[in-house]
Amino acid sequence: MTAPIASKPSPAPPAAPGLTPDKILTRLNNIEYRRRNFRLASELAGLVLGAPQPQIIYVYGRELYGNILYVLLDDAIAAGRINKDDAFNIENAHVVLRDGAGGYCLAQMALTLREGHITRARRGADLLAQAMRSPVLPFVIGTQITDAVRATAAVHNVTVCIRADDDD
Repeated sequence: MTAPIASKPSPAPPAAPGLTPDKILTRLNNIEYRRRNFRLASELAGLVLGAPQPQIIYVYGRELYGNILYVLLDDAIAAGRINKDDAFNIENAHVVLRDGAGGYCLAQMALTLREGHITRARRGADLLAQAMRSPVLPFVIGTQITDAVRATAAVHNVTVCIRADDDD
């Protein structure tokens, strides 16, 4: 019988600075939450806008409907209404919707809403309004928000949608 060959254990891969297992889990949970709630964003936007069913024209990280938003942003860049950095900021939205009357909604989603979600929704909505020359409603969807973040949303005129976290 041959003895097993001894080897040194492989060194652990270097950890990303500041990235803990809790932070990784939070990021994965947020991704899953957004994935499950894109249709909810459309329904909520429809209620707020009074439109029966706004069309989802952009979902972060997904190819949709011939990339309607990209075409619209390219046209706005060509017309000089926004630049490429502005377009990049708009594309950081989690969902963009268009109603039948020429209005738009731009949403950020997370389990726990933070100030950054509010400011990104407001900034993205302002840039999209400039690009489209149309009104844009910024809103955020989550399951938790602090009073301070809710106050920030009110100051920035960002609609907040809080729903009970479900298990489906």
